[in-house]
Amino acid sequence: MCTGSHALVQMQYLAIASDLVTNLQRPYANSPNAITLHFSSEPHCLFSAALKTGNRFPWGSNTIEGVMTSRSKVLGMAYGISMCALALVPAHAEDFSGVLSGAYAHDDSGEDIWGGKAALTIPLGGDWGIEADGSYHNASSTDFWSIGGSPFFRFDAGRIAATAIYHDVDGAHFTNYGAGGEWYAAPNFTLAVRGGGTSGSGSSGGYVGGQGSWYVTPDIALSGDVDYIDVAGNATSETIKAEWLFASSLPLSLYGGYQHVDSVGSANVWFIGLKFYGGDGGATLVDHQREGSLGYIGESPFFIDQY
Repeated sequence: MCTGSHALVQMQYLAIASDLVTNLQRPYANSPNAITLHFSSEPHCLFSAALKTGNRFPWGSNTIEGVMTSRSKVLGMAYGISMCALALVPAHAEDFSGVLSGAYAHDDSGEDIWGGKAALTIPLGGDWGIEADGSYHNASSTDFWSIGGSPFFRFDAGRIAATAIYHDVDGAHFTNYGAGGEWYAAPNFTLAVRGGGTSGSGSSGGYVGGQGSWYVTPDIALSGDVDYIDVAGNATSETIKAEWLFASSLPLSLYGGYQHVDSVGSANVWFIGLKFYGGDGGATLVDHQREGSLGYIGESPFFIDQY
């Protein structure tokens, strides 16, 4: 039986998933490999899954039943990111930059979340560039992954980008699309905003958010985010994070922080991770975050993807 904020971690995805599995119920009802998904309207537990045995969960009639076949998503995402990288990497390594991170999160109900993100940023000439992004997270045996891209334009005081990201959660598919921009308000301060729409499985909505980053030193950053998303239900998250580039020659950084989520209920999440910056070895954290990957304005707006 799932508990607490695990429900919140999955709420944004499962609101769409409930619509999808209902539509899939008839054509796959007799499949021997099917999994029956039960969605609860109760705040304490939005999701559970079991092999199709006909057994019902404790909340009985307060469920929506649908059927979905299981398949590998981690390999699919890894393959997609690899193909993007092979297709886009130029002949000289100094022409591109990349980020690879892995993180662990733990919430106040005792749930564990593991995951990682990757980004590859390619200059196209002049002030234009393009970025490929992907992520994977696992929360209590539920797989979340995404892959997308962002063309962007760079100017002296910041960058602007258009973003589209495709998501999958145990067979439910949806896309967010929008735009974002960052402004280098001072040598040690950056402001960023993003917003757009979401669609999939007959549901649609939107998102908006903002971030402020302060560089205590060129290699230490403190940031705060506020994000709102509405997809067949809404959620608001506030995130604070610290990052330290402790090995600039590698270059490798350590980051961690806290996130509060309000939706059906509320959740408190703590997270920690390591991040590798490819490209210009010896650069400062400010340089990597302003000259390398798009970061906040190119990432998924779903709160689980902020770890």
